[in-house]
Amino acid sequence: MESQGDSATSFQKTRSQSVSHASDQSVESEEKSAPLEPAKTPEPVVVEPPYVAPPINFILISLGAKSVPANIKCRKANFIDFMKKLCNFKSDEFEMCDLQGRLVGLLELTDNQFVDSLFKAGQMYVPCELYKRVGGLLIEVRPCIPNWQVHHPELAALLDNSIPGTQKGTAQSSKHTLDSKAKEVKDNFK
Repeated sequence: MESQGDSATSFQKTRSQSVSHASDQSVESEEKSAPLEPAKTPEPVVVEPPYVAPPINFILISLGAKSVPANIKCRKANFIDFMKKLCNFKSDEFEMCDLQGRLVGLLELTDNQFVDSLFKAGQMYVPCELYKRVGGLLIEVRPCIPNWQVHHPELAALLDNSIPGTQKGTAQSSKHTLDSKAKEVKDNFK
């Protein structure tokens, strides 16, 4: 009987081996029919936020041959003190103008108001002296930098036109003469 038990065990072993071979063959036939590709993992999508540059809070102050950056995120009193030390001003009666001759209106602010609304960040400005009459009427504005005629020669004519109530017309008349000369040249070519 032992031999029968051994034979039964051997029969079971051969039977399980043949079953496992059959299942292996079916898997192998499936592998041959369709090539297996490695499982694709979705690539992570990286979404970068758009670059936002930090705000520029500085202007350039022209002091003749050199220019100095100045922070405009400050109150008027602090800006006036900085300018007085930078330019050796004795009085608070000065103004700033851009290179197109426009006065920014620094004197119209109170001491606690911020000056950043007056200036365009990153632009160059020139400190100017104000000459007033006894009644407080503004009569002349001049850049208060050494040799300003050399560094900003067009600024005098532009500043003359920026004084309210006066129009000396130097910039406008030069524009008018340029326009008339251009018209004259066009007429000659007709």
